Amino acid sequence: MLYGKPIPLSSGKYYDADGWINPSDPTINGGEIQNQGYELTLGYQDNKGAFTYGINGYLSIDRNKVLDLEGREIREWGLEVGQPIWSFSGIHRMG
Repeated sequence: MLYGKPIPLSSGKYYDADGWINPSDPTINGGEIQNQGYELTLGYQDNKGAFTYGINGYLSIDRNKVLDLEGREIREWGLEVGQPIWSFSGIHRMG
């Protein structure tokens, strides 16, 4: 699983081939994800004289789960161990 690791703004700017730029968040390998699913593609093609036509369909069913974040707390990115990627939860209140 790749995600951007924030760099403090106090690190300043650096020089690149395009000139002075601000540092961006580097992408790191931040954990482990399990992906499972199925994909199905169907297609049909036919000719009627000089006319050719075809129809295609695609179905995808995917499930994923965050297995490990190597001790990082990054729930604001929608990543929590044991939950699907980009899942969000709220607080249930009476009223």
